[in-house]
Amino acid sequence: MLYIFIGLLVVGALGIIFAVLVSMIISIVLGILYFFGLIFLIIRVKLLSKALLIKIHFNMCLILKNENERFY
Repeated sequence: MLYIFIGLLVVGALGIIFAVLVSMIISIVLGILYFFGLIFLIIRVKLLSKALLIKIHFNMCLILKNENERFY
């Protein structure tokens, strides 16, 4: 969460600098790219956490099966 906040501050500062010195359009495009990056990041984290959760459930299944068969 800290990285997202720092990224927002950096993009905001760059947006203000570009809006004052160059053009307002570059500032708007930079903001839109930041939000698309956030959406991509959220989707990627959800997919990775889902895959890890499935792996954890599978490993717990194996451990409980071995425990029930008195394998240990």
